[in-house]
Amino acid sequence: LLLYGFIFIVGFAMAVLAMRYQRDTLDGGFITYGKALGIGVLVTVISTFISSLWNYIFINFIDTEYMNRLKEQFETAWGENMPPDALEKALEGFDKAGSLMQVLQSTLFGGVIFGLIIGLITAAFMKREPLKN
Repeated sequence: LLLYGFIFIVGFAMAVLAMRYQRDTLDGGFITYGKALGIGVLVTVISTFISSLWNYIFINFIDTEYMNRLKEQFETAWGENMPPDALEKALEGFDKAGSLMQVLQSTLFGGVIFGLIIGLITAAFMKREPLKN
């Protein structure tokens, strides 16, 4: 839970910095809600992709036994508390976690959803439109 909180804070910080740069440096101090939202989603998707690419490299090339250790820890912690078919299905998920297609799918889906959440919130605070006469 602490890790997810940290990831959320970093995501917000990256989105705010990107929106502020766009607004203050590139757009003369103004940015619409829609443009800010787009920047927030884009920055989050890119950062999620980079993070997922690192995870893929780590799991498949640096520490190839990492997923096996995670699987064993999961089985030790939850094995007796889960029905056998649910446990088997969960353990199969660990085997798929290192595949490139799984990484790309989870990055695309998770990045867009995470980006929308962060983008919707940060864009509301960062938007600044010119006054109309």
